[in-house]
Amino acid sequence: MLIDFWATYCIPCADAIPEIQKLYETHREKGFEVVGISVDPFVKNVPSFVKELKVGYTIVLDPDAKAQDAYRVRGLPETFLVGRDGALLEHWIGYDEELKAEIKNAVESALRAS
Repeated sequence: MLIDFWATYCIPCADAIPEIQKLYETHREKGFEVVGISVDPFVKNVPSFVKELKVGYTIVLDPDAKAQDAYRVRGLPETFLVGRDGALLEHWIGYDEELKAEIKNAVESALRAS
């Protein structure tokens, strides 16, 4: 499972979400799940943003930052890869082309190992 903390005002988040959607579409039949956690304090902005980016995975709202605090999120986007056993496999802060490749490779490696 990939857990991605993001916000509508975060430009790197808007870059990451379509790539995460592609990973989800490619690997969901293998049991790969994605949960996007919006930390937007104004939740009214989220539905149109999600629709515009054609997000098909689960979106959770965290306007009070409870999940953000529990995961000790330090930046946006912040992404966690969790194995089938619940163990944290990888963790990334930010998003760029290098991290795009790292996330893809880590997801594919985790799926092969399970």
